[in-house]
Amino acid sequence: MLSNSQRKYPKFIVGLSLLLTGLCLSAMAHADTLEAWRESTIRTRILAENDVPGALQEAQRLQANIPPDATPVDKARVLNLLSRIESYAALTEQSAQHAKLAFAIASQNGDKVGQIEADLNVAWNAVNQSHIDEVVAAAVHAMTMLDGVDRPDLLAEAMLRTSMTYRRIGQFDESITMSMRQMEIAKRTPSPRVLMFALQGLAVSYDQGGDKEKAHEYFLLMLEQARAIPSRFFEAEALIGAGEAEMQHGDVVKGENMIREALALYRAIGAPFQIAHAAFSLGFQLHERHRDAEALRLLNETVGIYERYNNMIGLWWNLNERGDILQESGHLAEAQADAERSYALAKKIKLAIYISGSAQRLSAIAAVHGDYRQAWQYGREAAEMKAKSDQEKSRSRMLELAQRYETDSKQRQINELTL
Repeated sequence: MLSNSQRKYPKFIVGLSLLLTGLCLSAMAHADTLEAWRESTIRTRILAENDVPGALQEAQRLQANIPPDATPVDKARVLNLLSRIESYAALTEQSAQHAKLAFAIASQNGDKVGQIEADLNVAWNAVNQSHIDEVVAAAVHAMTMLDGVDRPDLLAEAMLRTSMTYRRIGQFDESITMSMRQMEIAKRTPSPRVLMFALQGLAVSYDQGGDKEKAHEYFLLMLEQARAIPSRFFEAEALIGAGEAEMQHGDVVKGENMIREALALYRAIGAPFQIAHAAFSLGFQLHERHRDAEALRLLNETVGIYERYNNMIGLWWNLNERGDILQESGHLAEAQADAERSYALAKKIKLAIYISGSAQRLSAIAAVHGDYRQAWQYGREAAEMKAKSDQEKSRSRMLELAQRYETDSKQRQINELTL
């Protein structure tokens, strides 16, 4: 049975998409002025989080029809717009190329905003490309370039990406600290998008820390801000987080319906990696409740998506989860095949924490087969990689920069009150 939210979405989706697309087309039809073209880029950015195929078509049209009096800033802007939408459409290599070109143009012309936007696109894409070093470098550079730039929305996203980077490499204390500082800044910035990113960072931090009740609270607050923007893209993300918390420490039926609603939203938006993300979440929760046949159907879909779009990290996670289900179901040969594939992927990704996880799985499977020598060898490799992963965790200037921006924000507020 559809929820009230689900019942209202078909009309909302069609209405919003038609309105924004119509406005873009109208502007393009009369794009005899640079200002009209610029307004179209803003509208297309909003459309991107609600209708990816429609936004991609508009961004391509805008890029092909740049007014003759456009500045280098405008050229970097449309390339960054196109890059972001392409990343939503899982066109990762195209997105990476456009982000690189946008960064070059922005750098040559002293356009700090253009460089920051390109950095954020690079950070987004680098995860899908399994280039974790680029994620870190882009996040650090974005934070550095934000010095003196009055764009709270970009600061909020940069801090969120930094927090997520910390979490991905296992530095959870730094991730939580970054999220809390981000919230302090967001409280002084009356913007749904800024607050939404801050709430997402805190929600994920509490979720990782095992406090599902607080995570649920912050995901619901994030949901409110996403709807205020409006951004169905991040609305679905909030629904997944809140739904997972409900299923683990609350109403299982309600939580499952929330995740299914998020999956339906992502399918309607047309974002392949987000579809896989929502399907993985639902599959994991169903597996936890011994509904393995349903879980496997979902994970088969996600594996197919990550294979189709060559996303090694996404594929690694999904092969591991599917392998767990297959092993528990007694399908050891299939489970071992998934474990060996994930191990090979971990070697390509070249992150110790991934190699450790895959080696541990192969060790467990070897033990089931009674091959204790092989189990010991994989177990030793897992331990060595875990130790290496711990050693690789290093401090960076990210937290220092976040503190600096927080201090600067407070000082500006004091100066304004004094004036």
